[in-house]
Parts: sequence; C-alpha cells; structure tokens
Amino acid sequence: MKIKTVISIILSLLFAAFLFYLIFIEPKSLEVNRLTLHLDNCPQGLRGTKMVHLSDFHTRRFGEFERRVIEIVNSENPDFIFITGDFVQSDSKDSLRDFFRVVSLLKSKEGIFAVLGNWEHVYGIVEDDLETRFLNSGATLLVNDSRRIKINGASLLIAGTDDAAKSNNLDLDATLAKKDKKDFVILLSHSQQLLYQDRLKRLEREKIELILMGHTHGGQVNIPLISDYIISKALGEICVKYKAGLFPIEGGFLYVNRGIGTSILPMRFLSRPEVAIITLEQKDITN
Repeated sequence: MKIKTVISIILSLLFAAFLFYLIFIEPKSLEVNRLTLHLDNCPQGLRGTKMVHLSDFHTRRFGEFERRVIEIVNSENPDFIFITGDFVQSDSKDSLRDFFRVVSLLKSKEGIFAVLGNWEHVYGIVEDDLETRFLNSGATLLVNDSRRIKINGASLLIAGTDDAAKSNNLDLDATLAKKDKKDFVILLSHSQQLLYQDRLKRLEREKIELILMGHTHGGQVNIPLISDYIISKALGEICVKYKAGLFPIEGGFLYVNRGIGTSILPMRFLSRPEVAIITLEQKDITN
C-alpha cells in the first residue's frame, strides 16, 4: 500500500473520529459549573442563596439527556431556577411540549423564572400563550417585567427583558419600573445585544447586582480565530466580548451561560453544555 494511501486513510479516520466527538460526545458531556459570587452589597437574608442558571435548551425531544439535566438540577435543591431563553429548536408543537415537560419536572424552593430568546421570535411561538404554559408548568415568564420576593427580610427583585436581538418589544424602562432602592436585583436577558447603546452603563448606574444571559453557546464549535470571526459577523462583536463565563461589572457580575442544547449544527467543540450553580455571598471587606 502506498504511503499516500495510508496517510489518506489515517486522516479520514481521524476526521471521522473528530466528527463523532463533535456530534455524539461533547454535546452530551454536561458540565456543572459552581460559582460563589462575593458581592459588595449582599443582604444578610440572601447570603447562601443558591440559584441554578439554565439557558438555550433548543429542545428537539425529551430524552435521557433532558432527564439528566433534571436530575442534576433537582439534586441541588436550589432556591431559584432561571432559564434565559431559546427553549426549542423548531416550531414543532412536540418540541415545545417536551420543553415544558422539562420545566414541569424542575424543582426549586422559591420559583422558576424564564425570559424569551431570539428563537422564540424567529419561530413565532411567542404568540402561543407561553405565559400561561409556564404558569401551568410551575414557572413564571417575564417579558419586560419583574417580580419582588421577600426572603429572610431581604427584598429580591427578579427582572426579565424581552429578547434584545430579534424582538421589537424590548423595554428596559418597563423591566425596571418596579425597582426600589432596597432591592437586590437579578436581571434575566437572553442576548448580549442588550448591552449595546450604553445600556450596560445604565444597568451599572441602576446598581444591578447580577445579570444572567445565554445566546452564544460559548461559541458552540470553538475553532481558534475562525469561531470568533463567525460570531462577530453573525451576532456582533459584543457576543465575542461576552461569549461565556463570568464578567465583573460595576457593583456586581454578568454571567453568560453556554447553554444546554445546540443550534443550527447539532455539535459542540470546546464548549460543553452547562448547568451553572450560583451561590450569593457578601464580599469579605477585611481583605
């Protein structure tokens, strides 16, 4: 056998193995990320509060992977569960039904809160009485709205915007209209486009302690240089800057979740699906 033929076979096998990993291994390699956020102004009543942040389910069907997500989340016995958009990967009623099956099986002490993503607008399912379907599943959908919850004497405001990428309905004024000086504020929003037009500076002025987002899937398929270029062209430079992970902002933090599912291509590389477990604590002022 000629050397060129041998090399060709080896390269073909390596490429096949790489594709197998991209499609069948990493997208199912769920990672649990645990973060303790030490904040400048964390009320006594909220210290130790545990939150699960989920994003970008892109549900296709209910299967073993979804069961594993539910099992991991419920085993944490969280105070809150937050879902930041992109519930399904098609306009199929079966996909939406299976997503709400997941939501209905999630358990938290104080509530489950969700916001819309860009795909809800792309598929037109925002008209499918989603608010009622969330309520029937034991959760609350926030669209330019907020809910205040009292916990151990502390006032927590959970606010959620409409999607900043595809919706014409984004209203930050309405989202924060109920905000009071005594509130500790958690803001849910799907896409980083919310941070354009000096809105991040406004959120910092408003003293938003924690912003939770998704949208980018952490790049989903991360090929050095190429992936960031594609993201910048498709989603904007802001999505490269805030692609995944924890970012300090004035007075608090921004966290971008890599998401659960996949979009467009059913594959991931160097960006495992994620369940984020976030615990609130007060910063140690003695350091």
